[in-house]
Amino acid sequence: MDHTGRINGYGLLDLRTLRRVDWRLSERNAWAVEEALIRMSHNRLHMPDDAYAYWHARYERYKRRYPDRRPAYYPNKGAWL
Repeated sequence: MDHTGRINGYGLLDLRTLRRVDWRLSERNAWAVEEALIRMSHNRLHMPDDAYAYWHARYERYKRRYPDRRPAYYPNKGAWL
């Protein structure tokens, strides 16, 4: 993510590979998980500026109208699970 909250990359990490860290039961900060997520390889994403502006404006309108709710208006929501 960049400083505006725009997602510009993604990666997949199997947290079971972090053998030296018991992040699931830790009562302290699990910095090793954050470091592993930062170090892992990422695939770049590109979203055109006009598409980003549209979705960002839509989100801002939603949050002004419903400040205590989470948006759930993404396409094909039923097919995601």
